[in-house]
Amino acid sequence: MFDITLKDLFSGIESEILKICGIEHIKIEKVENVEFPHVRQKRVDKLFLGKFKDSEAVINFEFQLKISREFAIRLLSYYTEIKSAFPDKLVIQLVFTFGGQ
Repeated sequence: MFDITLKDLFSGIESEILKICGIEHIKIEKVENVEFPHVRQKRVDKLFLGKFKDSEAVINFEFQLKISREFAIRLLSYYTEIKSAFPDKLVIQLVFTFGGQ
């Protein structure tokens, strides 16, 4: 439930969030709702296609209440699946945490 609320809260302001994160040369072209069958938690929180400087890019937003031991492995799994789905695009992953350990 918390993840859904965060996704809704940040919906529509993705460009502004990217600027705050230091990614200023991005143009978001399309929002993708992608599932990855090989990953235990199959759905990424938010996935965008766009351009970063002169490169085609895929930007993955992940919202997390607290970081678990398995979180880094899940991010790596998402990266692998995203890169497989979009092999010639730059992959940028951003994690937003809202709690402690």
